[in-house]
Amino acid sequence: MKVAEEALKYRSEIKRLFEEAEMAIEQGSKPWSDLRRVVTYMNSRHNRDWLRSAHVAVAWILLEAGLRELGDVRDRALSALKEIAERLAKGEEAEVPVKEISEFVRRAHDVAHRLELIFEDITRNAERYGRTKEEAETIRRTFAVTEVARELAVATVRKLNKLSEATLADKVVAFFYSLAEGTAWSRIVLNALKRGEVYGALARSPTTAYTKYGGERKKTRGKRERLSAIVSRLALWLSERGVDRATMIREGDTVKVVVNGETVAEVETKTIKTGGSIIFYAQGRWVEEEGKTAAKLIAKIKPAKAEDYELRALLATDGNYTAEGKVIAGTTSVLQAVIYKRFGMEVSHTGKGDLTRYGLKPIL
Repeated sequence: MKVAEEALKYRSEIKRLFEEAEMAIEQGSKPWSDLRRVVTYMNSRHNRDWLRSAHVAVAWILLEAGLRELGDVRDRALSALKEIAERLAKGEEAEVPVKEISEFVRRAHDVAHRLELIFEDITRNAERYGRTKEEAETIRRTFAVTEVARELAVATVRKLNKLSEATLADKVVAFFYSLAEGTAWSRIVLNALKRGEVYGALARSPTTAYTKYGGERKKTRGKRERLSAIVSRLALWLSERGVDRATMIREGDTVKVVVNGETVAEVETKTIKTGGSIIFYAQGRWVEEEGKTAAKLIAKIKPAKAEDYELRALLATDGNYTAEGKVIAGTTSVLQAVIYKRFGMEVSHTGKGDLTRYGLKPIL
């Protein structure tokens, strides 16, 4: 539907999107009749009635509109990510087209962000899109983006069964973040797309969707997912440093990044979960350089004396005591580090960094 493209680009025509979805469902032709049958079955199976066919249709239409926004770069980048992850999993050296992958990652993140804004508008103005008060409440529930979206985006197949509370909005937003890193949820939805049944993946819980569309389980899949995420995140970071191509080599639990014949960074393949996000630890010359740059900026801040209540707040969040009675705190936020400096604390870089979905963040 053209109205979906307009909604995605301008955050307009959302009401018309709901109206056209309702009309399509009521007409009863394929694939809308198939969608309604799946929703009816899932509601019956789970003894519920709040999942509406028209709402699944809205989510489906927006997801496919987002995919069209990615254009041809999607297939090329996904193919490259898959090949690189497979080579690294085998312990082989891999050449990485940094520019191509990073462009795709940025586009996918941009689409995910725009969809989040659309869903925020939908939940905030639910009365405008629902025909009754009850439907408005259902819309708020169905199109709310929750913390589950972040977890679903990085989840391995084994973790999907813990994410049954994902809303339609969670599934759509998570798809694009997952797509950027080649993780499980995006593969499931893409498999459904090949069968013309994206609505089927969205209407089902993540685990049930995997059973229907996920294909066979492979022992190396979890490893490849981690490696694919690392490559995606490294490409984003390297592009910010002006790198177009790099070589990556996996040695045991470490991926080494080589640029112009020099190993500039190393990333541990073991994941660290913080909140609903996954990070990887990184170190190396370029990581240390960025830490030094951040530390120099913070060094310009004049220290002050913290009030007791400020220190108590710090200890309740980021700080802890050492045996010598000192307060130790760590952060990847320059703003947070500035606050530490204003509290009179010494701030320095650790020489390491967190490789996040949005690139490298030095640990201070």
